[in-house]
Amino acid sequence: MTLSALLLATLSILYTHAFDYRGCSVDDLQACKTCSSLAMVVAKTEPDNGEYLHGAQWNGLYTAYVHDCYSVAEDLLKRGANPNWGGSSASMILSVSNKWPHNNKIVNQKWSSLLIKYGASAHKPVPGENKPPQAILRELQTTPDYPDIWAQFLR
Repeated sequence: MTLSALLLATLSILYTHAFDYRGCSVDDLQACKTCSSLAMVVAKTEPDNGEYLHGAQWNGLYTAYVHDCYSVAEDLLKRGANPNWGGSSASMILSVSNKWPHNNKIVNQKWSSLLIKYGASAHKPVPGENKPPQAILRELQTTPDYPDIWAQFLR
């Protein structure tokens, strides 16, 4: 590898890392692409901060779920994040009961157990929606991809 190619590769890596960190903020959690960048941003904010964008509540908890940053999510929940808040139609319960983004039932089961540990329930209203996930599901006229995971939240 020539010196100029090595320099170009190094600059490319540095630019990519700087761009990820610069774009990753509480105002744009979708830009967080790594667990470490997400952890740095959410450590400095209220645990439920985020914004509703493209049919989902993009808060730290949902972003942690999308990137499977389990320890970031647990830290947010310990700090008081609402386990019902975030994700598709603002409901973490609906999010972990469906295949996207992981398409892996084992991953989703791990997340549903974490949410239940911190009090998630299909009977509790979703903040901002002021209705429980059951009502949101009825309005969407759909069924969860993982009905057995959904059923755990009905208990």
